[in-house]
Amino acid sequence: MNKKHDINKVLEIGDKLFREKGYHNTGTDDILKMANYPRSSFYHRFKSKEGFAEKTVEYYGAYIKSLLESKLEDNTEPNYVQRLKNYFYMIADYNEENNFKSCCLVQKFTIEIGEIPNNLLNKTLEQFESWKVVVEKCIKLGQKEGQIRIDKESSQLTELVYTTLYGAYTLARLSRKRGYLKNELNKMFELLST
Repeated sequence: MNKKHDINKVLEIGDKLFREKGYHNTGTDDILKMANYPRSSFYHRFKSKEGFAEKTVEYYGAYIKSLLESKLEDNTEPNYVQRLKNYFYMIADYNEENNFKSCCLVQKFTIEIGEIPNNLLNKTLEQFESWKVVVEKCIKLGQKEGQIRIDKESSQLTELVYTTLYGAYTLARLSRKRGYLKNELNKMFELLST
């Protein structure tokens, strides 16, 4: 396939630009230039910048969901809390190694939530909800095995995981404190464990 028309390449570039600059600060010309993608092909395939952003967030969401599944459905690790740790510590390490310069695309779009188009907002929420399904499945299995507390519903514990992650990530990004994110995640894992 001609590289100029490689859909994955242009979506990867869109992901990079949107995460770095946000939706409103990323222009179609920026995307086309960086991807060396023809304008006519772009508008034929995506119809608009919003349509492109929707496909980009789907692409990113599928990648993160696949990554989540690889860690949380890893049967070589019998402890479900450890499975969660393996994934979320990997995220913490990645962000520290990059000095918190990279941001989750869903989080980046969420920051702009009041200003992004409704269809893009809905696509962003869809991706986030698909990740929560994977995490909740792991939590339910951990509850069944007696590794995760059962006095709270799995859905409540899943919300705890994500509110801790995104809240702690935001504070770690502001302070640039190494170890802060993992420290907050550790507190959350203690709350999850039996």
